[in-house]
Amino acid sequence: ITARGRGPARYTCAGRGVVLSRSTTSPGTGMTRGCPAGSPLSTRPAAISPIRFSGSLGEVKLFNVQGLYGDRVVRDIGSATAGTTYQSRNEKIARTNPDGRVQAVGNGIAEIAVKNGTKEDSIRAVVEADETNNQPPVAHAGSNITVRQGTRVRLDGIQSADPEGENLFFYWSQVKGMPINILEPLSLRPYFFAPVVIAPRLLRFRLIVKDREGAESFPAYVNVTVTP
Repeated sequence: ITARGRGPARYTCAGRGVVLSRSTTSPGTGMTRGCPAGSPLSTRPAAISPIRFSGSLGEVKLFNVQGLYGDRVVRDIGSATAGTTYQSRNEKIARTNPDGRVQAVGNGIAEIAVKNGTKEDSIRAVVEADETNNQPPVAHAGSNITVRQGTRVRLDGIQSADPEGENLFFYWSQVKGMPINILEPLSLRPYFFAPVVIAPRLLRFRLIVKDREGAESFPAYVNVTVTP
């Protein structure tokens, strides 16, 4: 299915009409909600605006896919958990990850395939960035761990790296589990106190790193399981 201009795409989910809008924004925080389990998506021709990059190479944008269902509830279905996948047809221009993030890595135009179930659409990434040899950094959020309630827990991004060896800026956030307060979230090794639980609970954290040129990494994730 090929994009033909601006406008919404229409899907069906569990037999209900779904109007989908697609846009790009800078990556934010929070969790996405997918289409209800057991509800496959189908699509008719969609119209998608191009993703444009005009800053520096390494810039990352988030490709949002939202569905308006028959019950008038808008749901995000852009994540891998909703069954949507992304594939760049020219990774020398733009790269993608399962979260629906697109990263500019070279000037030019790349088509990005967006697929859910047996249906596929495409969006064009247009990169007109400042010429530079700077490469984006790589985030590493550490290994998954299990801790006891009340424990002081350190997150660790020390394995994150920049190809040019520059110092990095760290951005930690929580994306899953009972809300907790991350202390020093802009540091290499922030920490928090594990909450009191009556059964094992999973907490998930996301790390994004940037270099001084503004190039941004794809996010990295770490799970912390808290036990009584």
